[in-house]
Amino acid sequence: MRSRRLSVLFPLLAPLTVSAAWIPGPPLPETRTVLAAARDSADRIYVIGGNINGGLCGMQPPSKTVFILVKGPGASWVSIAPLNLGRHALAAAMDPEGGVYAIGGTADTNWATDQMEKLDPRTGVWEFVAHMPAPRMNHRAVTARDGTIWVLGGIDNAVTSLPIYDTVFIYDPSTDRWSEGPPMLSGRKEFGAAVDRQGRIYVVGGEVDENGVPDSMEIYDPATGRWEYGPPRPSHGCWRGCLVGGSAIDRCGRIYLIGGWSGGGGHQMDEVDRFDPRTGLWEQLDCIPVATAGLAAVATSTGQIYIMGGEHGICATTDVYVMDTGCVGPPSPPTGVSAVDAGTGGAVNVAWQLNPAGENVSAYNVYYGQAPRSYDSHVTVGANVTSCQLSGLDDYVTYYIAVTAVNAGGESDYSTEVTAVPTLPASRYAKALAEIAIAVEHLMKAKDLGADYSECIQRIVDDAERDTFHFIWYQQAKYGAQQKSIISAWAAYNEGLQEKVAGRFSEAVKKFRLGWVHAEQAK
Repeated sequence: MRSRRLSVLFPLLAPLTVSAAWIPGPPLPETRTVLAAARDSADRIYVIGGNINGGLCGMQPPSKTVFILVKGPGASWVSIAPLNLGRHALAAAMDPEGGVYAIGGTADTNWATDQMEKLDPRTGVWEFVAHMPAPRMNHRAVTARDGTIWVLGGIDNAVTSLPIYDTVFIYDPSTDRWSEGPPMLSGRKEFGAAVDRQGRIYVVGGEVDENGVPDSMEIYDPATGRWEYGPPRPSHGCWRGCLVGGSAIDRCGRIYLIGGWSGGGGHQMDEVDRFDPRTGLWEQLDCIPVATAGLAAVATSTGQIYIMGGEHGICATTDVYVMDTGCVGPPSPPTGVSAVDAGTGGAVNVAWQLNPAGENVSAYNVYYGQAPRSYDSHVTVGANVTSCQLSGLDDYVTYYIAVTAVNAGGESDYSTEVTAVPTLPASRYAKALAEIAIAVEHLMKAKDLGADYSECIQRIVDDAERDTFHFIWYQQAKYGAQQKSIISAWAAYNEGLQEKVAGRFSEAVKKFRLGWVHAEQAK
């Protein structure tokens, strides 16, 4: 049996009570419960799948429908491309490039699926991607700081609802592959989950397995690679833990648990609890207007919490409610970051997308260095700028680049890191080739004229060496390192270095020129 100790890092004090008003938002086009929701970097809210009716109204086949809410005056929900597989009790997540994922759930109300779909923002179409390692429903999914998607806990059937899993599956969108992560301290279903700005993953509440502590919190710290218990959620008299309706984390890093079922499905709840990692304290906020289970929740970049759908009474609802958290905080990391060689020598062009207008960004910082996540320089540009050129760089060196956004609340986390290698322009090589040919002739004439020409000869040899190296590198980058002509080019270049060391300068330049000729054939 796993340890059930609670962390001593947080004081176990009585929860505070804080007033926070909920107001109605644009209702969903259809009733929906046990649905999933996600928010993208442009603050668009996605409502995915779910069931049209609650259990006591007669369950319908899980829905394929997906709605999107674009905030602003007269905002309303719009139907977009449907899922390929209708499902409810699913999880949803976003990847760093704007892909939306519908993960697991159940397509027949009883048995979980291992299938996952991705909505590609470029095509607007849902496509199946790699299956999870095992079927899951009533699980949760979060996007880690490194862009991987963590699928946590859940069950594989609704017939017995056992076992309750402690598993962690990690999906890498860049490779479309799954791996297994460190298991939670206890199995959980229908719980709250969130990731903070430091990359810590929180799971709290839900129904736990026989090893679990009811209403407990677990925190995964990527710095240690371990789960530890945190301060428990305030008890609402739930057996083996309250089932969480929805969870979200605001821009100040505070975690919200909203509605749900009392343990064992006794009754729907209207409680709202908030945990602040900075103080280690739980707060009880104003209740949601109607006790609701099976809802979904998201936090926006402008400081609101949206709750959507669910069931109250015996049937599913179209209700949407919004609460202003009073905290905008730092902006979200910029997205769509790219970097390419400027082609002028010693320069790289960097581009990104503007952050949502509601984040009130005042500037962007572009960080760069010669090692991953190790930045020794940066430039700052204005609020409406989406590109810049980094200059004064070393050619043929890989630069690692990330962008942050700044507002009155502080600086965002780093964006996804990108790389680029500055190179000399191709026109430089055509000129160099002519210079090397002339250098050979000059050396042939100058070799018998004595030491007065030694400095000139050395410079010619150095130039030939440099230009040949740059050109071979350039051709290798374009056409691949394994080509026979590239291999021959490097061999001739290295022979030229040996001739240079031996003082046979004319022979050295001949070898450098031969290396150039081989590289020219790499097309």
